Amino acid sequence: MTHEFPGHPMVAGGLPEPLGDCTRWLAQPATSGLPVVFGKGRIWTNAGTDITAWPCFKGAAERFDFGDLFLSGSIEAVGGELINLPRIMSGEDAAAVVATDVMIDEPLEIRLQLLLTLLPEDADAPVAVLAPVILDTWSHLPKLLSLCWAMNFEGLILKPLGSRYTVGGSEVHL
Repeated sequence: MTHEFPGHPMVAGGLPEPLGDCTRWLAQPATSGLPVVFGKGRIWTNAGTDITAWPCFKGAAERFDFGDLFLSGSIEAVGGELINLPRIMSGEDAAAVVATDVMIDEPLEIRLQLLLTLLPEDADAPVAVLAPVILDTWSHLPKLLSLCWAMNFEGLILKPLGSRYTVGGSEVHL
């Protein structure tokens, strides 16, 4: 059975000025892998290419079914290495899907609570969550950014509490 691609995930935009109270923001690591959308037993690249049949996902498709919901995230190399797509596509390297958001028009807090309930808790699950943290001071950003880089993430994504998910894009871009 084939399923229609649900649409492109939300695109990061620029920061509004002024940022205001830091406790109204969440910081989440920005992944360095291949951005994907997954749900209904399928996994697609952000461009809409169905990659469910890749060897690294063999036997895992049913684990990507969350009812009518779709998740956005990325494919990451296992073991903290930088992603090598040809090796992952061929099944030579292990890969994991990292979920970062639920693609529904709800406030961020509701999406993150839902995200944590959707994913399997077992250690062999093909999906993991990159949970964001609430900031308590803007001065922590450099330390968080350094930690992300040390773990091979691209950087940080700041998400305002209460923000809603918009499929496709943002009105503000860097």
